[in-house]
Amino acid sequence: MNMRQRDRKRARVRRLGWAVLLLSSCWAIGQPAAGGLSAAEDQPEKQPAIRQPKTAAKRTFPNPKLPKELVIEPVAEVRIYYTQTYGQERPFGVYVPKAYQHEQPMPLVVSAHGTNQDGTTEIQAWAQYAEKYGFLVVCPTYWVKTPKQSGGALGMLVSKDEKMLLEILQRVFASLNVDPQLVMHTGFSGGGLPTTLIAMRHPKIFTALCYRSPNFLGPPRGVDLRDWQRRPIYIFWGSNDHPLIIKKGNLGPPEGPATLDFLRQLGCIHLKHEVLEGGGHDSRPDLAAQWFAEEVVAPVLNARAEKSKPPSPKTKQPTSKQEKNEVKPAENPGTP
Repeated sequence: MNMRQRDRKRARVRRLGWAVLLLSSCWAIGQPAAGGLSAAEDQPEKQPAIRQPKTAAKRTFPNPKLPKELVIEPVAEVRIYYTQTYGQERPFGVYVPKAYQHEQPMPLVVSAHGTNQDGTTEIQAWAQYAEKYGFLVVCPTYWVKTPKQSGGALGMLVSKDEKMLLEILQRVFASLNVDPQLVMHTGFSGGGLPTTLIAMRHPKIFTALCYRSPNFLGPPRGVDLRDWQRRPIYIFWGSNDHPLIIKKGNLGPPEGPATLDFLRQLGCIHLKHEVLEGGGHDSRPDLAAQWFAEEVVAPVLNARAEKSKPPSPKTKQPTSKQEKNEVKPAENPGTP
């Protein structure tokens, strides 16, 4: 074998060695490292970020931002406070029952007095029922009266009364834990006017209405009244009531039936109406309180209690073929 042939043979051997080395390196890269995991598998799996549920900020009563001189005190006695609407001082009565606690929301009744009365007299009639049924009571002093008594300035008085009421409620809601789903406005006689002309304009505040021998001068203005079609409303008057209520009103028709007709035309489906046999022109806060407690508050609280109950244990699943054959399909509640 000459020199040239030896060099060629050596070159082939070197090339073969490099090829073997390259193949072995590629094979090693594709194998798991010692311990049985590749470099990627050895890294801990990245867990998705856990979002903490948003919890509503716990409210404090009274609200620290409310000036101390405006706080409504939670004392179980009739208290008279004052509002400075339009620079004229007007009293309003408040009663907070003994059962009230800042930690537990409580229903609220706003009651409008009749003509020639004010909030200080109205609250006296309501205190015992607030204590009996367990709800807060606020009685503003309204200026809204009949057109003759108001000198034709009904629109101006409604505007002032509305701002006065909102000012009072702002203080009440900042001072006391009011249940926002259980707020009733009721009115006796002339108090039927602010119930219709003011309270109905605020369905985001009031959730129920009660008319007691009411005056009526027409529907409220500038508000969509369809919100009241599914709200509970109670109206009553006496068979021997005031002539304005049962015979001839300020605008012609008797004002009790006129109020009822307005509510019916509105399409209210939770409307209760009574004519109290032998009854006169009487305030009857007892009837309004009982209706609110039993037919408005109780169903809401019962529904909440039912919703908060833990789910019942699942029905035992059939195991044998015979048991499976005995199971009947659930009925479709929508099938007649």
